[in-house]
Amino acid sequence: MAFEKGKSGNPNGRPKVLLPDGRSLSDIAKAHTAKAIETLVEIMEDEDAPHSAKVSAINSILDRGWGRPAQSIQVGGDPDGVPVQVQQVTDAANAFKSRLVQAAAAGHADDGDGEAQS
Repeated sequence: MAFEKGKSGNPNGRPKVLLPDGRSLSDIAKAHTAKAIETLVEIMEDEDAPHSAKVSAINSILDRGWGRPAQSIQVGGDPDGVPVQVQQVTDAANAFKSRLVQAAAAGHADDGDGEAQS
């Protein structure tokens, strides 16, 4: 079945999973938000809490209050920071696939560096 262009194949989104009492897990979690934050603050301020627990609590509080920091990912090779073009990645993948097919036909394994191994 083909989807109509411009229309979602799932217009209502993922269905909520409801517990027998009719509440969703999200509803239950949201109901405990204030207590969870209070507990995180207690852990953060506890002088005897392990350092890792404090850091985790601090990160959780900041993430919920301010959102997680934006992350960027640099893919591949140009040391000058020039973005890698999708076509370059596709060409490299196709070349690698071709080497694998040739190596398989010749009865050798390719270890990924272009050198067939016997």
